[in-house]
Amino acid sequence: MQVETPIQSVEQYSKRQQRLVGRLMDSLNKSESRLSEHYSHKRNHQRQPCSNYVLLRIPQKNESPVEVTAYMRDISAGGTAFLYPGDLALRSIIVGIPIPGKEPSWFEGEVVRCKQVMDEDFWDYGVRFRERIA
Repeated sequence: MQVETPIQSVEQYSKRQQRLVGRLMDSLNKSESRLSEHYSHKRNHQRQPCSNYVLLRIPQKNESPVEVTAYMRDISAGGTAFLYPGDLALRSIIVGIPIPGKEPSWFEGEVVRCKQVMDEDFWDYGVRFRERIA
């Protein structure tokens, strides 16, 4: 599937995007903490808030996937959430979780949530890990 959104890595974000993503992450994390008790019984794995990068391999039509970084909001044994400046229109994605001093852990994931955040140019993604691939 070809992605229509221009591919953009964290290092390419404008100063405005950098400030905006920080505010959006703060706002989403506050909302998440207020709702955590409500949803905790529905989740199989406890979420841990984080503000790290996540690696994404985005498929391209007739080309190799493009690897970019995005801001990770949280992680659990079952998946991760991240912010990205655009609608990737994907159902599956390869996600790399950086591990200090080691190679990233790569997972095949299913996009289970993709919603625009507060009418801004960022989308909040939730990805369920299907299997570890490296």
